[in-house]
Amino acid sequence: TGTGSSGKNDRHIIKNVGIKLPRAAEAYDDYAPDQQQGVSSVIFYPLENDIGYEGNVRRVQTGSREHLLPETFRFLDDDGKRLPNDYSHTKIGVGTWIYDPLTAKVTFTPVPGYYGDASVKYNIKAGKTTELPYKDEAYRSLPATIGVTIIRNQVATRNIVSNRNV
Repeated sequence: TGTGSSGKNDRHIIKNVGIKLPRAAEAYDDYAPDQQQGVSSVIFYPLENDIGYEGNVRRVQTGSREHLLPETFRFLDDDGKRLPNDYSHTKIGVGTWIYDPLTAKVTFTPVPGYYGDASVKYNIKAGKTTELPYKDEAYRSLPATIGVTIIRNQVATRNIVSNRNV
């Protein structure tokens, strides 16, 4: 009863706290510029700004995206839990996200007519040269977000301007 009155069992829920091991891979959010409604697809390279580590875990260590293992990429649900398919995720009414491990490219294809915010979470690991501890699941990055806003197309109105009575 550290925060409650004596004799009561208070319960507190703490959410969105990330705990990671030192030198675990680091994934950072990626957002594309706004796109017009009707765009066929949007391309992302999410690993470009992410980093992994190599060598012994030290106090001072420089990370690089070169240490990441692209094949360890996986999509996550909105709560940060692993999805059934690591490389493909479809959100009903929004669109489909596909990751290519050979190019480290994510392609988002919105459903026809979709507009609004579209996003998906992912995480990644390092250990490119089969180094431990970085290949261990405990060294997987915290979730990051890939997102884009699809802007609704404005329908142009036609105004008739005339100097004659109609």
